[in-house]
Amino acid sequence: GLIGRAELLDDLCSALAVGSAGAVILGQPGAGKSAVLNAVADRLRDNFHIIPVRGTAIAAETPYGALAYLISSLPEGAEQDPLQLLQELSRSFDSEARENRVLVTVDNADQLDRFSIMVLSQLLRRGRIAVLAAASIHREADHELVGLWSEGLLERIDLELLTERQTRQLMQELLGGPVSSLAAGTMWKETLGSPRLIRLMTSAQVRSGTLVRREAVWVRTAPFVRTGEVSEVF
Repeated sequence: GLIGRAELLDDLCSALAVGSAGAVILGQPGAGKSAVLNAVADRLRDNFHIIPVRGTAIAAETPYGALAYLISSLPEGAEQDPLQLLQELSRSFDSEARENRVLVTVDNADQLDRFSIMVLSQLLRRGRIAVLAAASIHREADHELVGLWSEGLLERIDLELLTERQTRQLMQELLGGPVSSLAAGTMWKETLGSPRLIRLMTSAQVRSGTLVRREAVWVRTAPFVRTGEVSEVF
């Protein structure tokens, strides 16, 4: 489950269902932006045609890199003419969506190349698509992307990290039982409430024996360790 995100998920789904253009979810790395994005898409799958787009550092080196898999099905040379590309993508989306609205989910939106951002922005501004994007606040976003929320076209949502209470709830969900206050407090201080780190750290502590179950309660037996993937993420 998505601890502490239930109200946000309900609000996003309700807004899109009644015609909202969408939103941009901003947050620190590991805050759970992608998880929220995917959860909303799963809920709306029956009533929307979902088109996933993901920004990466490698794809950003190529014009339209993030949209390459969509453009590959269009008439050859469409990407050479921006107007034709918009028209062909719009036709393609409408054909696949039939009577449903088109929702483009954009993960790592801050890593999109400027050509991909421009295409999505134009389709959004023309009312051809709705957009739900996730972006890291630790990266400098393209001015066109920033304009989508600064101009009010998309709602800006700042995703907070988990509180200590929510950290404990997530640990208990992962471990399937009660967690001591000391263990939960230590985890919160170590991870600052990052859901991704909490998941990684919890598994690592169980493996290392610093988090053990005693009389049905998970307790901390020693200082928490950062090993393997946890160390890489930190």
